[in-house]
Amino acid sequence: MENQIVTDCFIKKYHKLDKYISLIFICVLLLDIYIISSELMFGINSSKEFYFQAIMLLLSVWMMFNVFIKQIKRISINLCDILIVCFSIWCIIRSSIFSDVVNILSLLLLYFTTKHISNQLGICSQKEINFVVIFIVFSALIQTLIGLFQLYGLFPSYNNDFRVTGTTSNPAVFSLYLAVLFPIILTWYLFPNITGKHIKKIKTVAFLTLSIIVVILISTLIRTAWIGLPGGCIVALLFYYHRRIRKIISKTSWVKKIIVLCFIAGLLFAGGYGLYQLKANSAYGRLFIWEVAWDMLKVNPVTGVGHNRFAADYNDWQAKYFIAHPEQTTKMFVADNVQIAYNEFLQIAVETGIVGILLFMSIIISLIVRIARKFKEVGNRNDVTFFLLVSCFSSFTTILIMSFFSYPLHCMPVSIIFVILIGLLNSDVTLPENNRAKSLICFPIRHKSTCFFVKAVFVLSILSVSVLITNNLKKINGYIGWRKAVLEYSNQNYETSVSIYKDLYPNMKDNGLFLLYYGTALAVSGDCRYGKQILNEAKDYISDPVLYIKMGDCCKIEKKYMEAEQHYKYANAIIPGRLYPKYLLALLFEEQGKYCEAMEYARNVINSEVKIHNAAIDEMKETMELLSKKYICDK
Repeated sequence: MENQIVTDCFIKKYHKLDKYISLIFICVLLLDIYIISSELMFGINSSKEFYFQAIMLLLSVWMMFNVFIKQIKRISINLCDILIVCFSIWCIIRSSIFSDVVNILSLLLLYFTTKHISNQLGICSQKEINFVVIFIVFSALIQTLIGLFQLYGLFPSYNNDFRVTGTTSNPAVFSLYLAVLFPIILTWYLFPNITGKHIKKIKTVAFLTLSIIVVILISTLIRTAWIGLPGGCIVALLFYYHRRIRKIISKTSWVKKIIVLCFIAGLLFAGGYGLYQLKANSAYGRLFIWEVAWDMLKVNPVTGVGHNRFAADYNDWQAKYFIAHPEQTTKMFVADNVQIAYNEFLQIAVETGIVGILLFMSIIISLIVRIARKFKEVGNRNDVTFFLLVSCFSSFTTILIMSFFSYPLHCMPVSIIFVILIGLLNSDVTLPENNRAKSLICFPIRHKSTCFFVKAVFVLSILSVSVLITNNLKKINGYIGWRKAVLEYSNQNYETSVSIYKDLYPNMKDNGLFLLYYGTALAVSGDCRYGKQILNEAKDYISDPVLYIKMGDCCKIEKKYMEAEQHYKYANAIIPGRLYPKYLLALLFEEQGKYCEAMEYARNVINSEVKIHNAAIDEMKETMELLSKKYICDK
């Protein structure tokens, strides 16, 4: 009896803490990952990936404890849940790398954890909402201040080629992340019934954050963020002022409506044309990427090339295109070393085929239908439930809009927020207490044995994911060692670098970039035969033109000029607008005594238009000018 009293007391205290523990976990996931994650490891993306998986490992432990403590009365599954699981399973089936599978399972765990936490929280109070949003406001403020200091030269950038990057190495990732947070902060700022301690001061901070975000987005010149952010904000404003808008529309004549629509259409067209002309080559380059990606999809329409295989296969298709169409000089100029499709829907279709894109679009459509029903069921437009719906849906809209022109789902922080938003929008927390949405399938649990069986299944599933995450986290030592190997290589300690790579190889052999670095170190140290073998293995994971250049260098050292020429020409076919492969071909032909061919490539380098001038470009052109004057060709 005493044990039962102690147990009941513990459970009551746990239930009181549970809501705050849940909120803290949500805040940790929503916190600015770029501030928390370490950059000690080689590769920023890898470090953030490991950080996310470590958080999910902790979250899975808490989830297992939570499942055992709480009594499960029913299992509710809706259509969106089923589609998400099916899409995840299909991606896993089409994956060939262990780390990709772990990432998929981690995001799936995040989705169901977010939904579970949301349902456990029930109807959130304004205090709880403020608790979460304040975390978002201050994390965004820190990022924007760093970006502002970089803009005025008070803080160093993480990329020498760009002035404003936040704590990332890419202004695009920085801008996409801020654009996603903007509608959430804006909605909270506009919400009429916010109360709490120091709320006016916090609203002032929120307004300051929004203002700085606008300044940062203008300075980065990332057009996708310029398109996506207004889209999400317009959604939020339409929901807030829908009554006024409906009154204005009802009182406006059809002639005025048509005039306004024509004006809006003209404004959108002018804005779109202006954005296109702002970076015309970049826009044309993306159109060309979509053209090649469409060719990839036509060859593998049903199952796709494989999950996360776009970067490994695209450049090969681009090379084939230019080999078949040597007259496309304009496209050659804008072509680049491509890793992503700059259209999430197209990339999903290319990687997972028609099956994958239909499942993904079904998730989006089913979620939008569910959201529309929720908006109808929310009676009071001034309550917290309505705020949650508007803020989540407006940010969700921003991500969808940006997905047509960029890669928000391939940015770790944005993808995490995207999954959290889906979990919140599909949960019962955004519904009034007396009007819960009906699930597609609902299994009531009436017996203790059934409850125990369900708990065991949940715990085993979470435990399996935890084991996979733990195994993948062991690679963290590999990335730390990789960085050491790179430092040794840069200090010209090639043998030490190769020795480190050799020890890391068994655990890192499925990383194409690692194999590229390892093969390069082997070639420079004198072991070209084994270096070529490692570089050949890298071809299964990446199609980077640098890979073929390094293979050409190995063949050139071994005096295998025909093979070297093939590799250099293939690299040139991938990026025909770049000078370096042509420069290497000119030097290769000169070494063979083929002076006419050497001069042909030398003149090509001299006369080629350059996107970005730098010291290396000038040096190559000077060398080619000397070469062209050095020999006389009778041809």
